[in-house]
Amino acid sequence: TNVAGIALSPSGRERTIYYSPLSSTRLYSLPTSVLREPGRDIGGSVNDLGQKLGVSDGMYMDSAGVLYFGVLQESGVARWDSHREQFAAGQRIVARDPRLLQWPDTFAIDQAGNLLAVTNKLQNFLRNRPMDHEPTYRVVRAALGVQSYLSGPGGAFGTAYRPNPGITGELIYPP
Repeated sequence: TNVAGIALSPSGRERTIYYSPLSSTRLYSLPTSVLREPGRDIGGSVNDLGQKLGVSDGMYMDSAGVLYFGVLQESGVARWDSHREQFAAGQRIVARDPRLLQWPDTFAIDQAGNLLAVTNKLQNFLRNRPMDHEPTYRVVRAALGVQSYLSGPGGAFGTAYRPNPGITGELIYPP
């Protein structure tokens, strides 16, 4: 099966890649150290973390080890704290909106601490449904006050960061 969602844990002693096939509801992880060994059979190092709340395409991890991922069947976004909770019991949907969150595909966190998501209504294209009078994709933002896994010493964003408290969502594009 093909990998659709992939995320990298924050800097630390051992980084982890989290991934999920689009054709599955399972979440897997793999220590990055095994990828640095040419010719190594990595199959024995893959961890099956369990069943997700649904199929997802995009995912992203923040600097605290919280994984955000889409839940296509729910038109929603879920989260899981990889440092505190077992995956099966710890994941929960934090946003659901059948109008704005159809097929949440790509995630990012900006320097202001906002979680950004691109949604694209891909299910309509796959079912050959015309979308002539409505946007085919949206960019939505939720002010969570979190940092990207790229933040911090040596990260691409450095340490400059101004949190924006709150969990209300906002449509960025189209206006």
